[in-house]
Amino acid sequence: MTAMSAVVHGATEIAPLGQIMFWRSAIALVPIILYMIWRQEFPRAFRTRRPGLHITRSVFGAFSMAMSFLSLAYLPVANAQALAYLAPVLVLPLATMMLKEKLTKAILIAVIFGFGGVVAMLWDAFLLPGDGAIIGIAAGGWRMLLRWRLCGFTPRQ
Repeated sequence: MTAMSAVVHGATEIAPLGQIMFWRSAIALVPIILYMIWRQEFPRAFRTRRPGLHITRSVFGAFSMAMSFLSLAYLPVANAQALAYLAPVLVLPLATMMLKEKLTKAILIAVIFGFGGVVAMLWDAFLLPGDGAIIGIAAGGWRMLLRWRLCGFTPRQ
Protein backbone atom coordinates (compact mmCIF):
# COMPACT_ATOMS: atom_id res chain seq x y z
CA MET A 1 0.00 0.00 0.00
CA THR A 2 2.74 2.47 0.89
CA ALA A 3 4.64 1.72 -2.33
CA MET A 4 1.55 2.48 -4.40
CA SER A 5 1.00 5.62 -2.34
CA ALA A 6 4.54 6.77 -3.05
CA VAL A 7 4.08 6.13 -6.78
CA VAL A 8 0.76 8.01 -6.80
CA HIS A 9 2.33 10.88 -4.83
CA GLY A 10 5.07 11.20 -7.43
CA ALA A 11 2.72 10.76 -10.38
CA THR A 12 0.46 13.60 -9.23
CA GLU A 13 3.31 16.01 -10.01
CA ILE A 14 3.29 15.09 -13.73
CA ALA A 15 -0.19 13.72 -14.52
CA PRO A 16 -3.79 14.68 -13.75
CA LEU A 17 -5.64 12.82 -11.01
CA GLY A 18 -8.17 11.25 -13.39
CA GLN A 19 -5.45 9.79 -15.57
CA ILE A 20 -3.68 8.27 -12.56
CA MET A 21 -6.96 6.72 -11.41
CA PHE A 22 -7.60 5.32 -14.90
CA TRP A 23 -4.20 3.65 -15.19
CA ARG A 24 -4.33 2.28 -11.64
CA SER A 25 -7.71 0.70 -12.39
CA ALA A 26 -6.76 -0.52 -15.86
CA ILE A 27 -3.60 -2.21 -14.60
CA ALA A 28 -5.53 -3.80 -11.70
CA LEU A 29 -8.02 -5.37 -14.14
CA VAL A 30 -5.35 -7.57 -15.72
CA PRO A 31 -4.70 -9.87 -12.71
CA ILE A 32 -8.41 -9.86 -11.81
CA ILE A 33 -9.42 -11.07 -15.28
CA LEU A 34 -6.58 -13.62 -15.37
CA TYR A 35 -7.75 -14.97 -12.01
CA MET A 36 -11.34 -15.25 -13.29
CA ILE A 37 -10.13 -17.08 -16.39
CA TRP A 38 -8.06 -19.44 -14.24
CA ARG A 39 -11.16 -20.15 -12.09
CA GLN A 40 -13.25 -20.53 -15.25
CA GLU A 41 -15.62 -17.76 -14.14
CA PHE A 42 -14.94 -15.26 -16.93
CA PRO A 43 -17.14 -13.44 -18.04
CA ARG A 44 -19.89 -14.97 -15.89
CA ALA A 45 -18.45 -13.34 -12.75
CA PHE A 46 -19.37 -9.90 -14.08
CA ARG A 47 -23.10 -10.64 -14.03
CA THR A 48 -25.11 -9.27 -11.13
CA ARG A 49 -28.70 -9.51 -9.99
CA ARG A 50 -28.60 -6.00 -8.55
CA PRO A 51 -26.98 -3.66 -11.09
CA GLY A 52 -28.14 -0.55 -9.20
CA LEU A 53 -26.21 -1.54 -6.09
CA HIS A 54 -23.24 -2.52 -8.24
CA ILE A 55 -23.19 0.95 -9.81
CA THR A 56 -23.60 2.61 -6.41
CA ARG A 57 -20.68 0.64 -5.01
CA SER A 58 -18.59 1.54 -8.05
CA VAL A 59 -19.32 5.25 -7.65
CA PHE A 60 -18.44 5.16 -3.95
CA GLY A 61 -15.27 3.20 -4.71
CA ALA A 62 -14.17 5.61 -7.45
CA PHE A 63 -14.84 8.64 -5.26
CA SER A 64 -12.96 7.00 -2.40
CA MET A 65 -9.99 6.38 -4.68
CA ALA A 66 -10.14 9.98 -5.89
CA MET A 67 -10.10 11.27 -2.31
CA SER A 68 -7.22 8.97 -1.41
CA PHE A 69 -5.18 10.07 -4.42
CA LEU A 70 -6.09 13.73 -3.79
CA SER A 71 -4.79 13.48 -0.23
CA LEU A 72 -1.58 11.95 -1.62
CA ALA A 73 -1.28 14.85 -4.07
CA TYR A 74 -1.43 17.51 -1.34
CA LEU A 75 0.17 15.77 1.65
CA PRO A 76 3.41 13.90 2.21
CA VAL A 77 2.97 10.13 1.85
CA ALA A 78 3.50 9.54 5.59
CA ASN A 79 0.76 12.00 6.53
CA ALA A 80 -1.71 10.62 4.00
CA GLN A 81 -1.01 7.08 5.26
CA ALA A 82 -1.44 8.22 8.86
CA LEU A 83 -4.85 9.63 7.96
CA ALA A 84 -5.74 6.28 6.42
CA TYR A 85 -4.72 4.56 9.67
CA LEU A 86 -6.97 6.96 11.57
CA ALA A 87 -10.08 5.82 9.68
CA PRO A 88 -11.04 2.91 12.00
CA VAL A 89 -10.64 5.17 15.04
CA LEU A 90 -12.86 7.88 13.57
CA VAL A 91 -15.49 5.40 12.40
CA LEU A 92 -16.01 4.12 15.94
CA PRO A 93 -18.37 6.94 17.02
CA LEU A 94 -20.42 6.33 13.88
CA ALA A 95 -20.58 2.63 14.71
CA THR A 96 -21.93 3.37 18.17
CA MET A 97 -24.55 5.79 16.87
CA MET A 98 -25.67 4.03 13.70
CA LEU A 99 -24.95 0.37 14.39
CA LYS A 100 -25.67 0.47 18.11
CA GLU A 101 -22.27 -1.07 18.88
CA LYS A 102 -21.30 -1.30 22.54
CA LEU A 103 -17.95 0.16 23.54
CA THR A 104 -16.09 -1.70 26.22
CA LYS A 105 -13.35 -0.26 28.40
CA ALA A 106 -10.72 -2.22 26.45
CA ILE A 107 -11.97 -0.80 23.13
CA LEU A 108 -11.90 2.75 24.48
CA ILE A 109 -8.35 2.32 25.75
CA ALA A 110 -7.26 0.89 22.39
CA VAL A 111 -8.92 3.80 20.57
CA ILE A 112 -7.20 6.35 22.80
CA PHE A 113 -3.79 4.74 22.18
CA GLY A 114 -4.51 4.47 18.43
CA PHE A 115 -5.58 8.09 18.20
CA GLY A 116 -2.56 9.14 20.25
CA GLY A 117 -0.25 7.24 17.90
CA VAL A 118 -1.68 8.92 14.84
CA VAL A 119 -1.47 12.35 16.48
CA ALA A 120 2.18 11.62 17.33
CA MET A 121 2.84 10.67 13.69
CA LEU A 122 1.17 13.86 12.44
CA TRP A 123 2.47 16.24 15.12
CA ASP A 124 4.76 18.18 12.79
CA ALA A 125 1.95 18.53 10.23
CA PHE A 126 -0.26 20.07 12.93
CA LEU A 127 2.42 22.59 13.86
CA LEU A 128 3.51 23.57 10.34
CA PRO A 129 0.81 22.69 7.80
CA GLY A 130 2.03 23.05 4.23
CA ASP A 131 0.26 24.35 1.17
CA GLY A 132 -2.86 22.33 0.44
CA ALA A 133 -2.80 20.56 3.81
CA ILE A 134 -6.47 21.37 4.43
CA ILE A 135 -7.41 19.89 1.03
CA GLY A 136 -5.39 16.75 1.76
CA ILE A 137 -6.82 16.31 5.25
CA ALA A 138 -10.38 16.89 4.00
CA ALA A 139 -9.85 14.39 1.18
CA GLY A 140 -8.50 11.85 3.68
CA GLY A 141 -11.56 12.37 5.87
CA TRP A 142 -13.94 11.93 2.94
CA ARG A 143 -12.07 8.75 1.98
CA MET A 144 -12.59 7.42 5.51
CA LEU A 145 -16.32 8.13 5.39
CA LEU A 146 -16.69 6.65 1.93
CA ARG A 147 -14.85 3.47 2.89
CA TRP A 148 -17.20 3.11 5.83
CA ARG A 149 -20.23 3.59 3.55
CA LEU A 150 -18.75 1.33 0.88
CA CYS A 151 -18.71 -1.60 3.30
CA GLY A 152 -22.50 -1.35 3.44
CA PHE A 153 -22.93 -1.05 7.21
CA THR A 154 -26.53 -0.94 8.29
CA PRO A 155 -27.96 -0.45 11.78
CA ARG A 156 -28.72 -3.55 13.80
CA GLN A 157 -32.35 -4.50 14.26
